Amino acid sequence: QDRRNSSVNHLLRPLPVENWASHRLPFYSTCLVQPGLPTLLKKENELYQKEAVDLQVKKDKMVAENGDEWEIKNAGKMQEETAKMITDSKERLARSFGELRDLVMLAKKEPELVEED
Repeated sequence: QDRRNSSVNHLLRPLPVENWASHRLPFYSTCLVQPGLPTLLKKENELYQKEAVDLQVKKDKMVAENGDEWEIKNAGKMQEETAKMITDSKERLARSFGELRDLVMLAKKEPELVEED
């Protein structure tokens, strides 16, 4: 597991949507936190996209200058890792949007959950 995002891993766990009624979680508080996740994940994805472009430019420059073979190979490995992180961040972003959509649908179906205790 990648440790780079460990500070937000607790936010990325699926919300217990089916248990809200039984646990009486403060719905309003959940509504405040959940919309921020797609924004956070979108920024993360954009940073990985920028990193991928930067790594490609760096690798191309090394190849053009007949750089060290090990450095070129290492740059390729870094590109592969960045591509994996881009895929992962896209999946988490899609999942986050889905959870937010489910949250809104639940609020429409069960308006009594919207009221704070």
